[in-house]
Amino acid sequence: MIALATLIVVGFAVVVTEIVRRLSQLDDSQAAIGFGLREVTVPAGCTLVDVVAAGERLMLRFEPAKACPDLVVVDPTTGAELGRIRPVPAP
Repeated sequence: MIALATLIVVGFAVVVTEIVRRLSQLDDSQAAIGFGLREVTVPAGCTLVDVVAAGERLMLRFEPAKACPDLVVVDPTTGAELGRIRPVPAP
């Protein structure tokens, strides 16, 4: 029993030591993962109604659809607007 308890304590110490070592090696750019405040231009009268994760992007959908037809594509890591998609009816 004492050997098992010793093994558990040593294993826990190794895990904690490794976590501390990896955290101490992070530089400022890796430690600060926020991107601050980003603004997405929205036409007057539009309201955000849906946010969908699509791979490594976010799709923002606004309503009413007639006044706000665009889907806004945003990079969730940087908060930068990557583009807009305007769905149109098939010909």
